[in-house]
Amino acid sequence: MNIFTSPRALLVAGAALFSLGLSAQTTLLNDTEADELNYQRTITDAEARQAMGDLSQQLATARAGFWYLRGSKDARQIATHSYQVKYSLSLENYTQYSCVTHRDYPYSPGLEIPSTYSVNKAMGGGGGLFTDYRTTVVPLMVDSRFNNLPEFKAICLLFYDYGAVENSDMFGPLPYKDFKKNKSSNPFTYNKQSDIYYTAVANIDKIIACLRYYEGNRTPAYKTVLHNVIKSSCDLIPNGDYHNNLNQWIHFANALKLRYAIHISKVDPVSAQKWAEEAADPANGGLMADKPQEQVLVGLNGATHPVVEIQTSWHDNVLGASFVSILESLDHPFAKYMFDKNSDPILKVGTQGSAPQSTGPEDRLIGMRNGTSGGIGQAVASNSYVAMSKVKAEFFGQQNPPMFFMKLSEQYFNLAEAALRGWDVRGTAKDFYEKGVRNAAISDPAYVDEDEYKNYVDEYMSQSAAKDYTYVDPTGNTPDMPSVTKIGVAWDDNLPVETKLEMIITQKYIAAYPNPTEPWLDMRRTGYPKVFPVINTADGDGSLHEGDQIRRIPWNSTDPSTIDDINNTGIPNLGGADQMATRLWWDTTAGNFPTGINTVNSDRQSVEMINGNLVFEGVNKVDIYDTTGRIVKTIANPGNVSTQSMPRGLYIIKTTGALGTQTQKFMTK
Repeated sequence: MNIFTSPRALLVAGAALFSLGLSAQTTLLNDTEADELNYQRTITDAEARQAMGDLSQQLATARAGFWYLRGSKDARQIATHSYQVKYSLSLENYTQYSCVTHRDYPYSPGLEIPSTYSVNKAMGGGGGLFTDYRTTVVPLMVDSRFNNLPEFKAICLLFYDYGAVENSDMFGPLPYKDFKKNKSSNPFTYNKQSDIYYTAVANIDKIIACLRYYEGNRTPAYKTVLHNVIKSSCDLIPNGDYHNNLNQWIHFANALKLRYAIHISKVDPVSAQKWAEEAADPANGGLMADKPQEQVLVGLNGATHPVVEIQTSWHDNVLGASFVSILESLDHPFAKYMFDKNSDPILKVGTQGSAPQSTGPEDRLIGMRNGTSGGIGQAVASNSYVAMSKVKAEFFGQQNPPMFFMKLSEQYFNLAEAALRGWDVRGTAKDFYEKGVRNAAISDPAYVDEDEYKNYVDEYMSQSAAKDYTYVDPTGNTPDMPSVTKIGVAWDDNLPVETKLEMIITQKYIAAYPNPTEPWLDMRRTGYPKVFPVINTADGDGSLHEGDQIRRIPWNSTDPSTIDDINNTGIPNLGGADQMATRLWWDTTAGNFPTGINTVNSDRQSVEMINGNLVFEGVNKVDIYDTTGRIVKTIANPGNVSTQSMPRGLYIIKTTGALGTQTQKFMTK
């Protein structure tokens, strides 16, 4: 057994088969490669219909796989418990969207969560939601009969990579290649995160080519078959129509490529720029243009978003103090209608802060400081944290926020950051940023015109400065905390580039709520949005110091064979210990804008870029390093003025001269 093929995952996958009225005994061929598309060959209408018939059970089962990626237990409903384990007890806390209110979980033997950074083995290991997708969908992808529906196979491959990259962004390396081959038993080889990223983007290019080929090269009868297959197996686009083309899926694939470009913008800016510019180029199929193209689980099949039950019925989470601080500092529209004030009186039991002895009910939005040791029980009478602010169940019930795979707002914020970095993405940072803010509503795309957000957004976008706000803990258990959000909302091209990046990422963070996956990545990648330090980091695995941010989730396995795999290939390809403090590949300590051009300049010692060449003046020695820290060139006694050309790439330049030793980064073009 291993953490990626847990008994729970296999049980859930089997249950999905029977819940759909299918037999679990269907024979699969396992005789082709999961990433083999071969879309340019002739496929007859009869072959497509035959494939749909032969694989009808597997195609129906595949529907559950897409739902698994967002916390479902089958293709009909979102499983709140599954969602809670994967998001609410971990990632939501790491982003400080929410905070766990109590440490005891009597209904889950062995589970105890003293504070935010407590990772309990009862919460599972490194497989997560990706396990459920790949055990459900990969068996279909390696059946050669599926090659007669290459466009849907391409979509399945796209989401395989979506899940694999998302999983690697939480844990690190994983057996990407072994899983894609449908290998089911140890030993597994863990692949480097960089290899997973580069393979995923290469696949995206191949997927887009396959999807674009469809429009002019398939018969109407074939397109009817494919339309029906997609609608029944993964209808993630509201009102999707695939009788003519697959443009909506192409737009999503390009948006995903753009996302990955932003992820690696610091560790490999050359590839990042290339990916982003290709994704934004209309000649390559283009990006999402409006809300109806967002990838969602449509309407959750009548179910309410799981965060509602977790917060308002189970009382397991409340809003995080940092999230409330950001909303209040910016006077964000969400604070006006999406969340409830404290439900009950809260007594001051501690000695810290300026809270009164009793804070009355419905006083204000009150969050819980992340890292606080939770209370005991889920009732207000025994645990006052339960009285703090939660999502407004009425709003979520009426507007039915879906489970997003990709929001239009995220695409625009990614374009804004790309433009800020000087990349050619067909627009300005200002325009993309403002489109991102305008499209931040979290409602089902079908109801977005009814969302209250539109009533506030114009005034909101005019704010040039943050409001004064101080977090006051009504329990007295933590000190008063002045807001760390000092930026405004209104865009000003004259602001420092770092301030503009903070504005982009802060708005992106708010718009993503309640999905924590991208916000947690951005927090590690950029340091934004600014949040309160998490307290009680000692409750983690011992690798974090007070105020540190968790960088990854440990694999946390107890299975001997899995531990062997982790030790043999996982940890070597992680590049550090299996700990919370170990940084992932893209999580570098470099600054957010590693260009360094003209950052050192004096009469005696300077470095600058002229006509694509590095020009040194007044230096005695130059050491040029690549991003791994390896010296690629040393220039001794270069003279008063010296010019050096280098292949295109990112370099760390260390110069020694009259002003001492100075280090900076340069991108050569």
